[in-house]
Parts: sequence; C-alpha cells; structure tokens
Amino acid sequence: MSSTIDGFKANSFELVDHNLGCFEIYPAIDILGGKSVRLKKGVRASAEVVHDDPVAQLQGYAKAGAKWAHIVDLAAAFGDAASSDDAIRNQELLHKLLLNNTLK
Repeated sequence: MSSTIDGFKANSFELVDHNLGCFEIYPAIDILGGKSVRLKKGVRASAEVVHDDPVAQLQGYAKAGAKWAHIVDLAAAFGDAASSDDAIRNQELLHKLLLNNTLK
C-alpha cells in the first residue's frame, strides 16, 4: 500500500523523494518502567505512557511493514543504577523485545 505524504511517496516505512532518493523510517520505542513512553524535550518528568505493551507495539510495527526499530532504554540513558526498579523492568522488557520480534 502506498500513499503520498507531504510530497513523499510512502510505502509502509519507506519514503521516496525525487531529490533525496529512497530512505526508510525507523519506528522508535522509548521504554521506561517497562512501558513505552514519550518525553517532552528529553525531560524524564514529562514521560507520558503511549503504549502499555511495547512487545505488542513492536509486533504492530512489524505487521505494518517495518524492517527495523530503534529502541531506547531510558533508565540506562538517564544513568539509573542497574538495581533500580525501572532498570530491572526495562532489562526484562528488552529481553522480551529481542526474543519476540522479527525486526532488526
């Protein structure tokens, strides 16, 4: 399925621009406390849950045609101790994400 988005021809996660050529969009999942979140301006306190099940979210991206995904462990990025609750939940989730998907 293809469509046009702001002058770009889009086919799932691939865009074609006549000047730039073809490039892929990598969907991103930022995880914190085992949930997929969105930050405003990179501020931890602004974390808003966008998906309760990042594994299902990743599977949805794969089903929609994504070949790759960018996953960020925000607990690690913010320098949390490896023993913190957020870090432990994120590590468990990262393991599930790696085992239960077909993306690179």
